[in-house]
Amino acid sequence: MAEIDAVIAALKAVLTDVEQRPSVAHWQTRMVNRWINQLPGAWLWRWRHLKLRGDIDRQVRRDEFVGHLRATITYLENRRDEQQSSRGRSWLPRIRGKKPPLPADKRLLQ
Repeated sequence: MAEIDAVIAALKAVLTDVEQRPSVAHWQTRMVNRWINQLPGAWLWRWRHLKLRGDIDRQVRRDEFVGHLRATITYLENRRDEQQSSRGRSWLPRIRGKKPPLPADKRLLQ
């Protein structure tokens, strides 16, 4: 899962940046959410539970930001292992196929 690995690497870079700047008290949620939007299936809201929610200005306190970021990275690392063992693209919704048409003689009975 190259996409998940790339997002994990990006989130780790963001975490390093946040940890190196303790003087900043509030952080923008979009710094995390833009990377979560890059995960496979994000357009189907598959990863919506990982999105960071902030106040009205979309900001969170530094300690909340770091805690959420660490938890998200750990979750994705664990899911990466599960994804490799399962079928590819198992996140796609199942689409029911159309039933084959009935033969002409049975259509008349209905």
